[in-house]
Amino acid sequence: MPAGARVAGAWLACAFIAGTSFIAVSAVSAVSAVSAVSAASATSAAAAADRFEIDPAHSHVQFSVRRFGFNAIIGEFRDVAGVVLLEGDSLSGGSVVASVQTASLVSGDATRDGHVRGEHWLNAAKYPTIQFRSTSVQALGRDAATVRGDLTLLGVTRAVSLDVRFNKRGIDPSNQKEAAGFSATGMLRRSDFGLQTAPQLIGEEVAIRIEVLAHLAAQGADAPRPASVQRPASFAEGA
Repeated sequence: MPAGARVAGAWLACAFIAGTSFIAVSAVSAVSAVSAVSAASATSAAAAADRFEIDPAHSHVQFSVRRFGFNAIIGEFRDVAGVVLLEGDSLSGGSVVASVQTASLVSGDATRDGHVRGEHWLNAAKYPTIQFRSTSVQALGRDAATVRGDLTLLGVTRAVSLDVRFNKRGIDPSNQKEAAGFSATGMLRRSDFGLQTAPQLIGEEVAIRIEVLAHLAAQGADAPRPASVQRPASFAEGA
């Protein structure tokens, strides 16, 4: 091959390699830029949400289950904690993570409470916390939504849904703090969580009723956070 052809070929190869490298670097830079913009957008969206902390003294997590076919027993968990992220005066764009301490269960009878907290039922010693973490919301108008999330009970996590009503956002007259109130109902099957004690005597379906009052949290990085909960992910509206 003539020397001139070899030189020309070498230049073409170098140009090809340089061009390929430029394209690859440009592609990586573009991906990095998109990732950075996405991360910034997510951070901005999270920062736009107001953080409310559940007031355990004015919130109730109750359940009812049929007993012997005669009537339903109603129980309540007294130790409640959680965080609600709320954007404006609507459920859209919000999220929640909440937990109860299993041993805080009361049902009006000390003997029964001991049994239900025990190893054959909720086993509070082994599973001290029951937690719900929202995953999506389906808005049903301004003040109502179907909230779906993961409930962890007895070490088992299952998807459940709650019918939620946003009652009010405003100033709590008892302490002059900004507050938000919610009501929720739902149903779960205890066998879904491995709880199959006395299936012929105690009902399979457990009705859930929740009443929540939450107050706007202190602003800034030093704001206190409940120890038993973590910051929740945002809802995907309409999911």
